Amino acid sequence: MHRRTMVLGFAAIALLGGAAAGQAQVSVNIGINLPAGLLLQLDPHLALTLQAGYSAAISTSGGAQALHFIPVGLEAVVTPAPRFDIGARFFLDGYIAQSGGSSSVNPNYFDLRALMFYFRFHA
Repeated sequence: MHRRTMVLGFAAIALLGGAAAGQAQVSVNIGINLPAGLLLQLDPHLALTLQAGYSAAISTSGGAQALHFIPVGLEAVVTPAPRFDIGARFFLDGYIAQSGGSSSVNPNYFDLRALMFYFRFHA
């Protein structure tokens, strides 16, 4: 008897929740990335990677809009031992334009940047 009561309770909550869900707003975000890179292996212990490409962030919240980027970056990896890497990466997201929608805050090309250092161990 107790088990039936719980099942009916969950069913009632699901039905009540479904009625309120019609008022919720749905937002879809899609990212498109077309990377390009050039790897320069100057020595078995040193590698440089030049990175570029095209990226877009498409959002449907408050009307469809797309943010367009041409990112550029440089990554350096030093391998002091066969199973150990030390790396650094500098990256500019490179905002260039917006399609559709309206926004009062648009970053400049050099505003979105990242600097990352990492250690990688190979198993």
